[in-house]
Amino acid sequence: FILGTEESESNSSFIVFPNPITENLTLENSISYNQKLEYQLLDMQGKLIGKGSINSAQTLIMANSLTNGTYFLHVLKQGNKKVQTFKIIKN
Repeated sequence: FILGTEESESNSSFIVFPNPITENLTLENSISYNQKLEYQLLDMQGKLIGKGSINSAQTLIMANSLTNGTYFLHVLKQGNKKVQTFKIIKN
């Protein structure tokens, strides 16, 4: 018997670095997608801080204007379906 399984969003293979960040964050994608992807950066209260398109294997996210704290980075495909989420620390 298999209980409590969820179908995962596939072979998503994203990494973010460095974490914690001081200036900029790099989102790296090792798998090519045929769909449009985007990212959303949110603060701990869920307020949208930034967003953008993911058009290449590496996406640079400017974070030098963020205050120190914890943020969430969501990778989304069309229809705002989450592919992957990261917890980001800004020092």
